[in-house]
Amino acid sequence: MGKRKREARLDAQPGVERLRAGAELEVTVERILPGGLGLAHAEGQTLLVALSAPGDRALVRVERLSGGTAFASIKRILEPSIARVEPLCPYFGRCGGCDFQQLSYEAQLAAKVEIVRDCLRRVARVEPPAEIHHGLLEPLVREALSDAGGQSALDLFCGVGLFTLPLARRFSRVVGVEGNAAACAFARRNLQAAGLSNARVETSGVGEWMRRRSQAHAPFDFALLDPPRAGAEPETVAAFLTLRPSRISYVSCDPATLARDLRALIAGGYRLSSVRAFDMFPQTHHVETVAHITF
Repeated sequence: MGKRKREARLDAQPGVERLRAGAELEVTVERILPGGLGLAHAEGQTLLVALSAPGDRALVRVERLSGGTAFASIKRILEPSIARVEPLCPYFGRCGGCDFQQLSYEAQLAAKVEIVRDCLRRVARVEPPAEIHHGLLEPLVREALSDAGGQSALDLFCGVGLFTLPLARRFSRVVGVEGNAAACAFARRNLQAAGLSNARVETSGVGEWMRRRSQAHAPFDFALLDPPRAGAEPETVAAFLTLRPSRISYVSCDPATLARDLRALIAGGYRLSSVRAFDMFPQTHHVETVAHITF
């Protein structure tokens, strides 16, 4: 080992070498993790490699370290994965947008299914079958509502009414909750334009509304939530365990926070019935997931 590479490592404890920023080494990428980075191991340390493909053998450079994990970039592909393709965009790797362009589309779908499964297995402690759909908005809405129908429904993080309107056509009474006032105004306008008077939209933070006002509108036969990447607030999950809607449809844009919230709901007596993933954002690691939960 040359002087430069010796200087690129730091002994964390006697007899154990730890990588430092600037270190270069050869690794084989094992699989793609949630977040889109490739997992590799070398010299007793975990590396997360950006813009990699499972099966790549590459020379990588450690860019930074966090705890016991090294974050690395590829300097040179030594042996490409069979899943690797030539990115079409000339700005790939520079703009930071499409971090899956190096993967064939089949490999992208396989990676997204495994990301969902990995999160649910590790965090929610469930082993569900998962499949991914190529469709966009209409199939997502159809899956989220499934065969739901009845007296009352709750639509949390309802936005401009994407799910509120079809719910209002299936339920006698619907309450939508959204924290953004402008989105609420559009939702009410959309309901009015559709001639749907059996739904109301309340402007409030969802966690706050669930804690303070949900009981006044209970009971609900069905609840749908489509939270931002951070997932549902603890107050929302706790309120579900009090309200006990018999069915919940959880639309998620982050498998990790979905798994966290599912774990709490399952611990409270709910059961995960099905999981479907939707490739709304091809060429990126992002994936939409619909989980159906029953009590």
